[in-house]
Amino acid sequence: MTWPTRPLVDFAAAAVTLTTALWLLRYRRRNVLQEQAEAPKQEAPLYVPAPPDPEPEPTVDFDAQLRKESGLLLAASETVQMVLQTGAFKSLPHVHVAEKQLQAISAKLEEVSDLLSPHNMFWRYGRDQPMQQLLDTPLLQLAAAEGVMVPVTLGHISQPGDLLVARFLVSGTDASKSRYREFASGILDALQRDRLMMRLEWIFHSMWDLPLTWGDGIDDFGFGAHGSTWGVSIKPAYG
Repeated sequence: MTWPTRPLVDFAAAAVTLTTALWLLRYRRRNVLQEQAEAPKQEAPLYVPAPPDPEPEPTVDFDAQLRKESGLLLAASETVQMVLQTGAFKSLPHVHVAEKQLQAISAKLEEVSDLLSPHNMFWRYGRDQPMQQLLDTPLLQLAAAEGVMVPVTLGHISQPGDLLVARFLVSGTDASKSRYREFASGILDALQRDRLMMRLEWIFHSMWDLPLTWGDGIDDFGFGAHGSTWGVSIKPAYG
């Protein structure tokens, strides 16, 4: 009895072919992995986010700013006029000097208020710093406030309202007559009057970074040239 040999030969050839193919695949895969291991590593580029769009700068209504500043200065001038009309300054030492200072301060506040009108806005350019210093004084802070409470010294309660407020503005409160032994200096006492006069002096000197142009030379004269206009002494040490 003889067995057929042809199928066995075909099976052996197929097995050899399959084994060879598997070996080639493993060989190629090993070479690929080796090449990848030997290849220089490249770092991934860092992700840098794009800068955000700049926010638009807030627009400033310059006309509205001028009207506000002009109104504050005018209100401050009216407050000084109230002190003059009530005669509260007569209780101060050197009454004549105090009266001249108050009159000069009121007049200068009105003058600057008129210069801040929108039709004269070029005068306001270059004066941000001196204007801010003027607005920071207690008198202008009072003009900008609403619903202000004024402390009263015992013994002055029966006086009329305007005179009561005016006395506080020029004299403050007396600690010896206060229930809580508190002392408050006046918004228009001697120190604050000198400071106000100095601030009003500075505002007539522009702060231009550019060379003088038409009209600027009128204001840029020597510091203290308003002394004759004030008619009273100015003490720079209080600036």
